[in-house]
Amino acid sequence: MGTLFSIQAAIDYPEKIPFLFLLAVPVRPWVRVSTVGTCLRVMRGKLREDDTAAWAMKNATSIQLSNRIWEYIGWAPRMVELLAECARIRKRLPELKVPCYTFQSQVDELVSVRCCKDLEGNPCVSNTVLQHSGHFAYGTEDCEILRGQLGQLLSLYSK
Repeated sequence: MGTLFSIQAAIDYPEKIPFLFLLAVPVRPWVRVSTVGTCLRVMRGKLREDDTAAWAMKNATSIQLSNRIWEYIGWAPRMVELLAECARIRKRLPELKVPCYTFQSQVDELVSVRCCKDLEGNPCVSNTVLQHSGHFAYGTEDCEILRGQLGQLLSLYSK
């Protein structure tokens, strides 16, 4: 959600935002079937030591299982709002005039790599696909790419 709010702010107040550095921009959210299973394992606390996806999700979120299933019904309106916001920002991407550096993960569990096509349609957007990362965990090589890019941008825009 933070990336969506950042894009909205950059569209509305371009004079106040020198550039954007965004990870996993969800203009086309989706959930892999395997992610549902991972989520259920995390919620039940059934994690194998070698289940890196589940451990990354557990460490990045606060998923807790409730026996009161009706509590989950309240999530539906929020999910609809989130999907509507994703679609709204996707439509507004052509209005983005601030330099934007986006990084999408090749195997993201929640954001489709198809987002790249939407992002690359704007000449202000420079998109990089991280080959060894998911939504909750970034590979060592990809972390180096991110650190290097952010360092370059900070030195360039801090002058």
